[in-house]
Amino acid sequence: MPDRTIRHMKILMYCFVLLLSRPVFCQSRKLYFQSITHGLSNQYIRCILKDSKGFMWFGTQNGLTRYDGVNFVIYDNSPDDSTSLGYNNVSCLYEDKNKDLWVGTFLGLNLYNREKNNFIRIPALQNMVISSICEDNDSNIWIGTIGNRLKKFNPRTGKIEDFYSDMDDINTINSNHITSILVDKKNRIWSGSWNGLCMMDSSGNILNEFKTDPNNPGSLSDNYVSTLFLENDSILWIGTLYGGLNRLLINGKTFSFRHYLKNGATHSPSIYSTFTDKHHNIWIG
Repeated sequence: MPDRTIRHMKILMYCFVLLLSRPVFCQSRKLYFQSITHGLSNQYIRCILKDSKGFMWFGTQNGLTRYDGVNFVIYDNSPDDSTSLGYNNVSCLYEDKNKDLWVGTFLGLNLYNREKNNFIRIPALQNMVISSICEDNDSNIWIGTIGNRLKKFNPRTGKIEDFYSDMDDINTINSNHITSILVDKKNRIWSGSWNGLCMMDSSGNILNEFKTDPNNPGSLSDNYVSTLFLENDSILWIGTLYGGLNRLLINGKTFSFRHYLKNGATHSPSIYSTFTDKHHNIWIG
């Protein structure tokens, strides 16, 4: 992305701007956000997804809400119904290439059954915090967890592979606390964690690891990676908890990070969400 694009950054210090009811001023334009809090299962929104059918899905700390622009449908856990949502505290949402909707919660992974309008709980992926979900080019579902490692799930066979961190083994991932994962066009898996950024092939082999190096100004600004966003299959945006925003060109032979919103050793904003719109503006939560 050209440097001039950075001048058009829109900095929003809220995770989910769609729920703001007050006006937000960006450059010379006025942006107004319409509140739809009435009808949601809870006003604490953790994740938002627009699916292939045009529905908006809102994952909250007390249930999942589907919105068609007019009506709301709320899905929550019913202890007597094994086809209900497995747990009410929803952490992440993902729609795969087959248009299947995956729902991560603080107690496991669910697959939404569109035909029956209910949920299938993945037995081997219950009782764990699901932090991030993505799909590779071979239709495997990759699942990041907090404390329960990185997992690769084959929906066709039910097979699950574990990728774990062992500080004594350089061939393992850098942390068992995974915050964000995605797949690029080369089918490489990018995994952000509490301990840096990891790049793997689709078999889980470590290709590269990135951490903060005080002697290298082109290194990752902070090891606590909070969010990842891929722009045009060539630019990886990395949000961190204490080091602002990083930009990484991923298709070159060498890797160097550029830092934004980093204010020295302290007071850098925590980045929880990033998005690039069709005008190449970067929106930051």
